[in-house]
Amino acid sequence: MSEICRRCGECCKYIAIGIGDIELMPAEVKHWALTRGCKIEGHFLVIPSVCPHLHVDEVTCEAECDLHGTDKKPLVCRTYPLPGVWLPEGCGFGE
Repeated sequence: MSEICRRCGECCKYIAIGIGDIELMPAEVKHWALTRGCKIEGHFLVIPSVCPHLHVDEVTCEAECDLHGTDKKPLVCRTYPLPGVWLPEGCGFGE
């Protein structure tokens, strides 16, 4: 796995929740999630949700966080990616 951030912002566009064994998820919950734009990838429920602090430069396509470099940046963002987390396709950390 690479340790290079490409500043693509993909990690700021989703919330990934570990769900364990998908076979144990009730069918109603699975149906509810899938009919609302969520995806199930491996052991994660991936919910589309763009962080309000994310801005993508239209010229360079680089992502900028309003909170980057401040003490207001959430811990989950400062420590991303932790081992075992879901990584979005194209994320530089996933290569």
